Amino acid sequence: MAALLKLLNPARAVPQLRCGIVLEGSTRSTGFMRVALFPLCLLVASPAMAREPARDDFEASAVDGARWRPSGPQPGRAVTTAEVPAFHGGRCLKVTVEPGDNAMQGRQGNLTERFELTLRPVEVRLGEEVWYAFALRVPADFPTGGPRTLIHQFKENVRPRPPQLAPGVKHCEKASPAFALYLRGGRELAALVASSVDCDHSRHELGVRPIVPGRWHEIVVHTRPAHDARGFVEVWIDGERLGRYQGIMGYVCHGLGHIDTQPRFGIYRDAAPGLGAATLYYDAIRFAATREGLQLR
Repeated sequence: MAALLKLLNPARAVPQLRCGIVLEGSTRSTGFMRVALFPLCLLVASPAMAREPARDDFEASAVDGARWRPSGPQPGRAVTTAEVPAFHGGRCLKVTVEPGDNAMQGRQGNLTERFELTLRPVEVRLGEEVWYAFALRVPADFPTGGPRTLIHQFKENVRPRPPQLAPGVKHCEKASPAFALYLRGGRELAALVASSVDCDHSRHELGVRPIVPGRWHEIVVHTRPAHDARGFVEVWIDGERLGRYQGIMGYVCHGLGHIDTQPRFGIYRDAAPGLGAATLYYDAIRFAATREGLQLR
C-alpha cells in the first residue's frame, strides 16, 4: 500500500503508524495500520470542489429542522427569539439546558447532560480546509463556577468494539471532540483539540480568553482536521487570535475516518447537584471556503 501511494504521489512519504490494529479489509497483520485496496479512492486527494457559503441567521419563527438536529426531544430548548438584540437581523438562536436533559455517561464515567443542535449538512470533512464563524452571547445570569461545559464542538467518533478483540489490543470506548470550545466558570472561553494515535486521548489547549457577559462575541474557526501533520485549527475571538494548533486531529488508529459529528452549538456539561437551567444565544452561523466568504464584521 505504501509503495502504491508513493507512486500516486511520489513527493510525499507515507508515514508508518504503529497502531496494533488491523482495519477491515486487511488480509494479514503486520502490526502497522493498513487499509485495504478497495477504499483507495478515500486516500487519493481529489481536486477541491467549490464550496458554496452556507449561513443561518435564525430569522424564521422556528429552528430549521432540515438543517439542525436536536440532541433530545425536549420541547422549547432550542428556539429563535427576539428577546435580546440579535447579532445580525432581528432574531437569534436561544439554547437552554435543564438538569437531567439527555443524561448519559461520559468517557471518564462522569454523568453528563446536554442540549445542542447538530448541523445536518456536511461542512467539516477530514482532510479538507474550511472556514466558519458564529456569534456567541453569554447572559449575565449564566452559572459561574459550575462544572465542565462545552458550548461548541465537532467530532470523529471511534469505531464500535469488535466482537472478538485480540489480547493486548486497545479499544477506545468513547472519543473526545476533535475540536471543542469550553466555557469555564461562565466567563472564559478555552479551545481544545483531541489528538489520539493509539487511544491516548491527548488534548492540546490553543488558548483561553475572557468574555464579557451580556454582549456578542464573534468567533472564527479555520481548520483542516487530518490524521497527519497537515491537520490544523486556528481560532479568533472578536478579531484577536486565540491560538493555533498544528498536527494530528481525531483518532488515527481507532476513529471512523470521517467527521461524523458535524458542528454542534449548545450546552453539554457535567451534571452536578444544585445545577439549574443555563441558556446561551447564538447567531450568524456561517461556513465558507475562504475568510472573505464569511462576511465578518
